[in-house]
Formats: sequence, structure tokens, C-alpha cells
Amino acid sequence: MQQRRIRLLREKHNIPANQYAKYSRVSRQRLIEIEQGDKNPTEHTVSLVASALGGLIAQRRKELDALEADYLRYRDNLLDYIDEEELF
Repeated sequence: MQQRRIRLLREKHNIPANQYAKYSRVSRQRLIEIEQGDKNPTEHTVSLVASALGGLIAQRRKELDALEADYLRYRDNLLDYIDEEELF
């Protein structure tokens, strides 16, 4: 059941398996096997996978927060930068 949650969280946050594998230091194939419930991971592997997922989600949130801050800062002037001809 934990394996499904791992995959759901990874997919919810649009984290590609390749990036997740690199960040967790667990092979992509091993991650897929774990997510599908095909293998029983060791505690060490679970720790690596969980830490990596938490770190990647935190990184995504930070990126989204920065994007939101930029949007809020410039939202009133966004249309000023669009050529009127591009609108039609």
C-alpha cells in the first residue's frame, strides 16, 4: 500500500521516475518495482525513497511559490507586454 502512495505522490507532483531515481540514488527499475509492489524494499531503501520524494516535493513547492510571487508582482502589468495584434 505504501508503494502506491509513493507513486501517487510522485505523479501528483509531476516528478519523472528518472529524476526521482537520480535524486534517491535508487535505480529507476528498482523504483518502478517498488511502486508496483513487486519487491519488498529494505528500510534503507525506503528511507532513501521517502527522503528523495520529500525533497523533490519541497523543491517543487519552492519553485511554485517563486512563480506565484512573480505572477502577483506583475499581474497588473501582464497585458502591457502583449502586443494587441497578438490577441486577435
